[in-house]
Amino acid sequence: EWKKHSACCDMSETPGENEDVKRERDILLGRGERLTEERRREEKRRDDRFTALAEAIGKISAGIALTPLGPALRVFIPNKVLFAKGKASLSDAGKKVVEEVGKAAAEFPTSSVLLSAGGKKLGEEIRDSLVNGAKIPPERILLKMSESEKGAELTLLIP
Repeated sequence: EWKKHSACCDMSETPGENEDVKRERDILLGRGERLTEERRREEKRRDDRFTALAEAIGKISAGIALTPLGPALRVFIPNKVLFAKGKASLSDAGKKVVEEVGKAAAEFPTSSVLLSAGGKKLGEEIRDSLVNGAKIPPERILLKMSESEKGAELTLLIP
């Protein structure tokens, strides 16, 4: 009975089938390598964009703190840069920083901006600038308002 069973379930392949399996395996390996290479290129593009963003923001003001966090870049804008003297609205420097972050986010369709701001009015002004200026869909912007926040923090996340 064992011989009967092994004969009906013979797993050996004919030469033609073996070639088909090898060809299919090579195709799948090629796809895997291509996807890995595409991912490396996207990561390099993201890292290059973070570098360019850091340089652009550095030219706007030296008081802005930038922290790379893997696939994210944290941008902290202190109040002295964020606001025009004696006003509650964004300064020109603050607007430029938000604009630069928005431009970078708009270049990557999977990006998101995590925004933490001191006060509802400020948070909404920054969010509106990202939505209307950089054309980032509102669902890609997460806003957290905290009255204790001294400035604004934008974290650009590009997975």
